[in-house]
Amino acid sequence: MEVVDSPATKIDPPASAQRAVQKITGEYAKHSTFWLPDGTTFVQIRDIRFKLHRSTLVEKSKWFKDMIENPPHDRCIYADGETGATVYCLDSLEIDVDDFVALLIAIRDSV
Repeated sequence: MEVVDSPATKIDPPASAQRAVQKITGEYAKHSTFWLPDGTTFVQIRDIRFKLHRSTLVEKSKWFKDMIENPPHDRCIYADGETGATVYCLDSLEIDVDDFVALLIAIRDSV
């Protein structure tokens, strides 16, 4: 996995979502399988970042659709300092990276 040092820039959440936006800086590793060149959605668990297809996530998973369209209070959202893209951080959910990858494989293989 490629390690990237990217500062994050704070972004304002939609007015409809009253949640804290956190600024996260530091290094992260691009997941070797789920860093899709044409991905549009970034998800981060601890120091592993995933670049995924938003349309596939929203179509195949109600959980992802809800997370992307109406993120709850317990998920942090920030802007990547390099690209300005929104990054969904799932650390507060205590998701194991291997379990998350298994979920992504199941979604990918169901297409």
